Amino acid sequence: MSPRARQVRVGSESAGFVLVGVVMFVLALTILGISLFSLSSYEAQFFGRSNDDAAAFYAALGGIERAKFAVLRTKNLTAAGQNLPIGDIVYARACKYPHGTPIALTDTLGPFNWGQQVEVRVLAVHNGQRRMIEQRFTLDEPKTVYRRLITAYNGVKIVSYEPGDPQDAAHYRPPQTFVDGECHQYVSDITWDTMAQTDPGFTRTVIANESVPHPDVVNYRASHLASAITVPPNGNQGQGLGTHKYNLTAGGNGTTTFYETSGLNGISPYTNDQYSVFVSNGAAPQITVSGTAIWLMQYGFWSDPPVNVVPAAGAINPVLIMVAGTPSGPPIDNAAEYFLGGLNSTVPVILVTDGGVDIEMLSQPNASMTIPYLSIFADRVLLGGPLPPAATYSAHFIHPSTFTAIDNILDALYDLGLLPNSNAGLSASAPPVHRTWRTIDPASASTP
Repeated sequence: MSPRARQVRVGSESAGFVLVGVVMFVLALTILGISLFSLSSYEAQFFGRSNDDAAAFYAALGGIERAKFAVLRTKNLTAAGQNLPIGDIVYARACKYPHGTPIALTDTLGPFNWGQQVEVRVLAVHNGQRRMIEQRFTLDEPKTVYRRLITAYNGVKIVSYEPGDPQDAAHYRPPQTFVDGECHQYVSDITWDTMAQTDPGFTRTVIANESVPHPDVVNYRASHLASAITVPPNGNQGQGLGTHKYNLTAGGNGTTTFYETSGLNGISPYTNDQYSVFVSNGAAPQITVSGTAIWLMQYGFWSDPPVNVVPAAGAINPVLIMVAGTPSGPPIDNAAEYFLGGLNSTVPVILVTDGGVDIEMLSQPNASMTIPYLSIFADRVLLGGPLPPAATYSAHFIHPSTFTAIDNILDALYDLGLLPNSNAGLSASAPPVHRTWRTIDPASASTP
């Protein structure tokens, strides 16, 4: 056989080998590519589910905090499941703890007592992924200065004898002076606590040497003066200007309205201090209130006759908050809210001043007065009752020891920064109970 023929035969035997190898290589790459594509698709689905699961988890955590806020703001367990935010939270409830098995409907409804433990459960769903979280909390009462009878930096005094009184048993006033509620002061002298009386069914707690704040009236007034309605110092038009009838009724039920009286409009005959609202004689001043009325007085309030605070017709839970700057004049007596003839009110009254609060019966020694809901936040406080006998005449300064609808209003104002020194104390809180946090399988959990 010739060499040429032999070369042709060898080439024909190896023909196609490279092609087969290329095809196999391409096939292997195709299989690998398909595998990687399938794997990436699976991982994308896996990570997508993981992200959805994480989103549901964090939404449930946020739902726990939202439920706590709703319950504390309204003081009602029902609020946890109401007005759920648009998004992933589909179920929330707060339940008294301990509770029965199964949980009774009454455990998840209505008000609660401070110190009560509650169990909060929230279900969140994000793109089909469901997460349920549960934790217990203790509902702690707010600790603001407005949840007390008295917060006084320089303490409290009780009138023993008024000027001009003979210092004998027939003119001794402490047995007719009743002080009921929680009192906090910076100074250590609590001699007054041994002098004041306590009404049946009430208690008085006095805490001294406490770092109580000083009322920041100046900045508070400056912040709200522009929105305040001017009240003439001698009374409102339409109610008899000059008759000392003050109509704080521009706001309806459930609203908060600021009022203001500025300037110097009268001088005290005792101390030569000058006041923005000054009533020296004549008919007793009357303050009519609807909604929450906050009255800003640049240089304070002084009244010789007794002051009467009444609700407007149809008013529901009205509140009067009097915020007074110190009077202008010699610093002999810095009483910025001076009630020489006492203060009678069927409306809750909050007195705030960076000066003193004096509520006495100097000009009304043979009369009685009662303030069933009073809170004083001041530099100092002086309280005085009428002349004996206590069975006939008495003065009652009261802050209820049980929660009321007014506390709810004041707590909300505090949280919104609408009260002086809104950072001077803690609002309601709900610290977690140790080792009670857990996740629950939504498929097996009940949603009562």
